[in-house]
Amino acid sequence: MTGFCGVLGEDASEDIPITSELWWTGREGRDSYIEPGIVIEDVHRPGDGGRPVEASDGVRIWVWGSVFGYEAGEGYESRPPDTTTTRFCADRYHRDGLDFVPRINGQFFGVIYDRDGDEIVFFTDRIGVLDVYYARPDGSNFLFSSSLQSIERWPGKKWVFDLPYLCEYFAYTRSMGVSTPLQGVSRFPPASIVTLELDTMACSVEQYWRPIHRPIDLPFSTFVDEFVNRFRTALAERTAEPGDYGLLLSGGSDSRLIAAALDDPDAVTAYHLADWMSREARTAERVAMTAGIDFEFLRRDDEYLERALHRNPQLSNFQGVFDQAHVEGFLPSVADEVDALLDGHFTDILFKGWGVPPRRIPLGPIGAVPIPGSHSVDSVDDYFDEWEREVPQYVGSSRSTREILEANVNSVGGELYHHGIPFESPVELMVWGHIFPQTNMGGGFQIRSIRQHLPYRNPMLDNRLIDLSLSMPLRYFVRQDIVGAAIERLSPDLAAIPHATHGTPLNWPFPFDRIGRVGKACWWRLGWNDPPPRPDLDHGPWEPHAEVIRTQDFVAAILYGHEETIRNLPFLDWEGALRCLRAHHRGEDHSRELYTLLTFLEMPLTKRIASPSGD
Repeated sequence: MTGFCGVLGEDASEDIPITSELWWTGREGRDSYIEPGIVIEDVHRPGDGGRPVEASDGVRIWVWGSVFGYEAGEGYESRPPDTTTTRFCADRYHRDGLDFVPRINGQFFGVIYDRDGDEIVFFTDRIGVLDVYYARPDGSNFLFSSSLQSIERWPGKKWVFDLPYLCEYFAYTRSMGVSTPLQGVSRFPPASIVTLELDTMACSVEQYWRPIHRPIDLPFSTFVDEFVNRFRTALAERTAEPGDYGLLLSGGSDSRLIAAALDDPDAVTAYHLADWMSREARTAERVAMTAGIDFEFLRRDDEYLERALHRNPQLSNFQGVFDQAHVEGFLPSVADEVDALLDGHFTDILFKGWGVPPRRIPLGPIGAVPIPGSHSVDSVDDYFDEWEREVPQYVGSSRSTREILEANVNSVGGELYHHGIPFESPVELMVWGHIFPQTNMGGGFQIRSIRQHLPYRNPMLDNRLIDLSLSMPLRYFVRQDIVGAAIERLSPDLAAIPHATHGTPLNWPFPFDRIGRVGKACWWRLGWNDPPPRPDLDHGPWEPHAEVIRTQDFVAAILYGHEETIRNLPFLDWEGALRCLRAHHRGEDHSRELYTLLTFLEMPLTKRIASPSGD
């Protein structure tokens, strides 16, 4: 596994057991930094390495991830393609000290160690894309790792689950803020500089940024202009290094925006993952052909999900479920073809109002249709009302998710804290709480799995675009489509292609788009479309998991194979798990609850904690 870990304290030694969980492909390299009381292990993709770098006399710096630029005074300097991320940061630390951290633009986690000092400094990017965890298993050691499965490997400590946060994982498929379901283990907060005193193991945290919504009352067209300019710049920085790039291309709009903004389509191969040549796949192929990009169809076979269930939970940091590492089964071959992978995740959160609670009108069998407008966000109770969920019936807990949220979302000194992360107001909590840190969204599986094989490049996770998002009035999130408008500016031909899910072109005016979506939904719900060849296939971007569970037997088989583990864990109820499965087969949809349970049961740390011997 591409990752890193360290032990600081009395038991730091050359052979630290927590490194064992950091191998994934078997082709990784390993760099070790060892001196009395300090061991840092870097397990990296072949050819990466190169850490640490000497920033100044006696100062070592490690930076994992990617940095693309630096805000220097009134200007901005892009990282030269021939300068590594770690070298780029080391030079700026040497020049500006710790003041360099808030100015970095990228996704990263860093460590600074001054051999002449008595402290070590950790720093994280704005939204914590690289989630890293730490623990003090005793009074004399401090552990940190990019893998929760790794930290649990520390010997001599009886690790147990923290039930409220585990309930949140089962209900929301994620753990939030700095909390984790492993008792005594926390996540490094986003946008922070954490200083650890090596003699006392005491930590201090300085937060250098937080999302604050300061809307600017400008015409929507002005925001479109600025969005196009910033996005093209961010994409150019992420494709500046010579080489071949892959693009995860859907039939929607987010990855299509990347295709529209590419300077050199000939250097890009578009990859689309599906079970058959569905409407989604046909749309993606049409987008690639129109953009002049090579297209490669990655066809899942019938055993793809079952293999993923046995393998992917080893990557879990309790952020998402196994199927969300969508491309993992194909990444070894993709890594042989391209040098980095482009992805458009998080566009919906930053620019499409994913966190803004919409108004909906029920339309019978068509479902509830969102209408332009949003519910008010005036208090924390609005957040609780929007995010209260049922705890799955296989969890033996008497606490509701609302009670758990109320215990972890509170006001301290005039500030809101959501699982240890501060927010300015209920608006920031509701709208940007999903991406601060990004693991609050729960989609970390995709990023973690890609990073095992290839550099991950997401132009949307750029400080300049995040700032732009925070300056947009909320009405533009729910009554306009800035992504569709940007694609029309960049490539009218791509904007004219209908969205595979909604059925409407991206260049339609917003009111007509919403009316068209309702019409298309009626058409498709009435069966007037190309029917899938099997019940466990459909035209959407992902598998129809409800039907997959009913028509394929691997979920039931693996669940029954874990009966002993479930019975050994006092907070799980075997009969409740069976009721959940049977209710699903009777027609209810419990696919997410079942996938979450099976992801948890297949994690290595779960098997070890549940085992009477602890092995």
